[in-house]
Amino acid sequence: MQITKTLWMLAYQRREASHLISSHLVPTYAEDEQGAWVEAYRWAAQHEVVLPEDAVLIHYPNGFTVHMSQLPGRVEENK
Repeated sequence: MQITKTLWMLAYQRREASHLISSHLVPTYAEDEQGAWVEAYRWAAQHEVVLPEDAVLIHYPNGFTVHMSQLPGRVEENK
C-alpha cells in the first residue's frame, strides 16, 4: 500500500504590540494533520520562527491550481 502525502499550508501572522506586521503561508506535505504539524514545527525550528498560538493548517487534499489573468485595459505612462 502506497502512502500518499497531500498539501497542507501553514498560515500564521507575526504581530508586535498587537499590530499586524506580516502574514505568512508555508507549504508542506504530510500524510495527515499530525504529520503536517510535525513538518510545520520542523520548518519553524529550521527558520528560527516562533509559531503563534493562532497558527493554522489549511488542507488541500487535491492540491490547487493557480490561475493568472490580466485585467483588460491599458497602461498609461506619465510623460
